Amino acid sequence: AWTPMGDPIDWRPYRLAKKVKAGADFIQTQGIYDMNLFAEQMKKAGDLGCLDDTAMLAGIIRYKKGISSPLHFHKNCEHFYFFLEGAGEVETEEGTTTISPGTLVFIPAEDKHRLRVSADSTHFECQVPNLFKTTILEGTDDDLRWEKVDGKIWVQS
Repeated sequence: AWTPMGDPIDWRPYRLAKKVKAGADFIQTQGIYDMNLFAEQMKKAGDLGCLDDTAMLAGIIRYKKGISSPLHFHKNCEHFYFFLEGAGEVETEEGTTTISPGTLVFIPAEDKHRLRVSADSTHFECQVPNLFKTTILEGTDDDLRWEKVDGKIWVQS
């Protein structure tokens, strides 16, 4: 994990460099609330060589009003959504959960799910582990900006 906006902020890229030097090859950030500051921290981390061979998942995802993900599941990946703003619903085989700011939704590995938003939405998503395959059950190639591999198996690009 990396907290790029935590105090003391000037030391955060150096602390990340220590983790990478110790062998970290995947970094999940904490929530990103200031994109300009995050860009500055990423530049510093890049200058220190932290991004050369390290995968990173920044913790904020935004959906525009009316957007939905296709019905899908992730092999070997539990995850959760924590909603910061917006409205909509998360559909699973167990039913539909209405989302609003403060809603937390846990999705077990291989559970089929879909997110639909009825207002511009921002959420933090954490996936554990982050090395997984996503199978799209309904939808089109344009539903996600991921790389399609072997039929309907998608991997994050």
